[in-house]
Amino acid sequence: MIGMMRGDFVETKSDKAAPLDALVNKEVARPETDAVATRTDHDVSVMLWNYEDRDRTDSSATVNLNVTGLPKDAKRVLLRHFRIDGDHSNSYNAWKAIGSPQTPSAEQITKLQAAGELQLLESPRYMDAESGSAELKFALPVQGVSLVQLSW
Repeated sequence: MIGMMRGDFVETKSDKAAPLDALVNKEVARPETDAVATRTDHDVSVMLWNYEDRDRTDSSATVNLNVTGLPKDAKRVLLRHFRIDGDHSNSYNAWKAIGSPQTPSAEQITKLQAAGELQLLESPRYMDAESGSAELKFALPVQGVSLVQLSW
């Protein structure tokens, strides 16, 4: 995902981010939701994650993504939303679902390769941008990562 982000990094803010010293020196006992973003002249990419040290997948965070600084004349933007989680872009879960074979067949390998490719969460669509900003609300599962790209 990070390889799909172009341009210069721009500031992001999250009210559910953990301080860096907590991430490095302590256990992240509650889900931490944060983001990084880049911008070019014609698009913005925001990569968001919902992380917790415990290996669990039974919850999600509600993300209210507000992208500002869009051109004032960009009334509509094209949204592309990619996801890695337990159900998307996850060859490990696909491998477990087929019985965790130590020597997968050629057909199983093909399925596992397809399961590991980066997947769109939804079909690309246009959304309104008003006064230089666009808002998007979605659920992000714990241990999940989203890449939201807006272009104009």
